Amino acid sequence: MRRRATFLLNRLPEILCFALPLAYCAFFAAPARELKPDQAFLGFLHTDQVVYYALAREAFESGNGLVYASPYSNEPASPRIYSHFGFLVMGCIWKATHLPLPWLDYLLRAVVGAAMMLLLVRLFRAALPKGAPAAFGAAAVIALSGIAWLIAGIQFLQDSFLMGAGPPNMEAFLLAFKRVESGYGEWYLNVFGNLTFVHELLFHVLFFGAMLALVRGRAWIATLILFLTWWSHPYTGLQLGLIAGAFLFLEVILGRRAWVLPLLACAFINFIALAYYLLFLPRFPEHASVYEQMRQFSHPMLFSKLLPAYGLFLALPLFFAGAPDFRRLLKESPAARLMLGWLVITAALMFHDRILFFMKPFQPMHFTRGYLFVPLVYFSICALGWLRDRWNLSPGKYAILLAIPFLLQLPDNLIRTAMLRDEVRNREYLYWIPRADLDLLKKIDAVEPTLTIHAVGNGELERMIPVLTHHRAVFGHLYNTPFKAEKTRLVSEFDENLDMQSLRAMKAEALLLPASELEKLRANLGPNECKIVFQQGHLFFVKITFKD
Repeated sequence: MRRRATFLLNRLPEILCFALPLAYCAFFAAPARELKPDQAFLGFLHTDQVVYYALAREAFESGNGLVYASPYSNEPASPRIYSHFGFLVMGCIWKATHLPLPWLDYLLRAVVGAAMMLLLVRLFRAALPKGAPAAFGAAAVIALSGIAWLIAGIQFLQDSFLMGAGPPNMEAFLLAFKRVESGYGEWYLNVFGNLTFVHELLFHVLFFGAMLALVRGRAWIATLILFLTWWSHPYTGLQLGLIAGAFLFLEVILGRRAWVLPLLACAFINFIALAYYLLFLPRFPEHASVYEQMRQFSHPMLFSKLLPAYGLFLALPLFFAGAPDFRRLLKESPAARLMLGWLVITAALMFHDRILFFMKPFQPMHFTRGYLFVPLVYFSICALGWLRDRWNLSPGKYAILLAIPFLLQLPDNLIRTAMLRDEVRNREYLYWIPRADLDLLKKIDAVEPTLTIHAVGNGELERMIPVLTHHRAVFGHLYNTPFKAEKTRLVSEFDENLDMQSLRAMKAEALLLPASELEKLRANLGPNECKIVFQQGHLFFVKITFKD
């Protein structure tokens, strides 16, 4: 019996790898049973997910399965300049299975989420020094988070008892929790939170797969994965490229590995990828516009948020860094050297807006996403082993020491997940959509050829056009729509006056508009033509033909 319990404890991380993604998906799918008959389940938890599936579809609708145009461009001749491995994978599965997007999204999050966590478990089992509790470290890195709940609880009690804010209640505590996490909560600085996003899971699989390959000494496999990572996501590609390049260079300089050719290949891949993202794509005005709009969404990481985000996993490595055992570990273990380079480079990227203070930041929070969390947990596990030896702890006391981070840093993920479900379950055009609108979009999807459509006075419905149909939208996304300021002005002018000049400038070829607006549109047509394609309820779908 004791042997069986030991086996189950050692294999707990692998069990969690499958159980956590399944439980996460089931937890968010469950409220679908509470939807009303006139509501259809979409299941999206974040507006970014909507973008992912628009891009995945576009690879096979405007593209050739390899390169494609932006789904948020309303230019019929928008150049095919994009290619992203992750979206191509998602698009291939969608095209091959014809699964409804909610089913596809939850299936991918469960499967790819399990793959990401399994890679981390294998990474920790391979990288931790002999005698370290690898099972504990692996379970910690896939399940734990920070101590925002503890800091929020202290603030909450201070407000209640010292500041006279009123009797303690759960609503006040959750407000304090959100206040502590403000600025980083939705960026998911731990690994577990990435279960919300399929695309993030895909390039996390690549990133952690490359790290595992480097730990096992398979530099060429890591280099191939680096290429796929750059192809999937520029931020993660840059991050992995710097970490892998620095590690390969260090091992060559130290004379530990004959990795000159993989190092050169890594440098070449980094150069080509940077040329594509920084030199080739900005030549196109639409991309340059979107790029600048994204740069406005800076979201810096604040030093004051590090403690609530990482808790003991921030403190333990700092204490361990001054110990002789830390220097001995770096000297003897290539994995430890990789982890240190991973930590230092990721921290530098997270705070590049402070280091390169003369430059506009490149969305520093994109370099978090659990990437700093992993090496911090790694060195925390090493630190706990160092404390065990230094204090000469018995097995029982050491078990209590290991349990402290679990008890202290598990609540954040539980609270954040419960709060997210409460927030999204009532979100129209995200978690659910009116069934009549879904039926309408299905009818629009059957219309050929591909058109640029504007939904008059209904921006939420218009946002779903690139996602649930093969058509384009005039204004489909706040940041991904090229020249959004100009298009915002044109949409506002047209919706107010149904002016043909604004409509022509929007390059709209079809409209969704209420019956009450149809006669006004006809009165403003002038020499142009309006053809009713179909009517559903109070909405008309009409094609517009401009006469020169």
